[in-house]
Amino acid sequence: PRSTLFPYTTLFRSLASYDLGNDSQTYASISRGFRKGGANVVFDPRTLQLIPGIPNYYSPDTTTNYEIGWKTAFPRAKATLEAALYHINWHNIQVQQMAAIPGTQGQQYFVNAGAAKVDGIELESALELLPGLRGQFSFSFLNPVLTQNEPGTDCFRGCPGRAGDRIPYVSRITGSATLNYHHTLVTGWTGFAVWSEQYTGSRNTDFSPTTPAGQPNVFF
Repeated sequence: PRSTLFPYTTLFRSLASYDLGNDSQTYASISRGFRKGGANVVFDPRTLQLIPGIPNYYSPDTTTNYEIGWKTAFPRAKATLEAALYHINWHNIQVQQMAAIPGTQGQQYFVNAGAAKVDGIELESALELLPGLRGQFSFSFLNPVLTQNEPGTDCFRGCPGRAGDRIPYVSRITGSATLNYHHTLVTGWTGFAVWSEQYTGSRNTDFSPTTPAGQPNVFF
């Protein structure tokens, strides 16, 4: 029988691509993913009494993902370039909350909120700069936000998120640059060196942009 606590989830992926010629290709995909639910700790470990307000279980959350992209190669320059646009609908999103227990730091638990979305663009490229020296570069811009209010009003640790708040622990801007150098030392032996830099923008630590004390929920 179908469970209301742990309902069945249908997963799928559909992909279509088209060869544009001249070493170029475009594609579009639709897919669905999920994250399983689970059980919460509902008893105070000191007294074994039920903690008010904590649900016994939280349900799976699901995503529906839409992506279109373009890939091309430049054989003479030994270079590639890729670009992608995507949109993610996130349903029944799992969020952390904290129940206040006198004399303790509280008890963390999970609930299901409403929905969120992520819109983004990604760019990747690679290029042979010199014989044996290859560079790889990437850039990503995301707009991850709640589209429905998070349930509850408790501001023990952080106030519940509201539609338009950013999803925590996700940076809007990320990027990377890598240089790989390979050189033959002697027959059968090759030396290499790698230099890599990564950039990650600021991230919220909670859906709510501020703590109950008015401090920003942001780290860098």
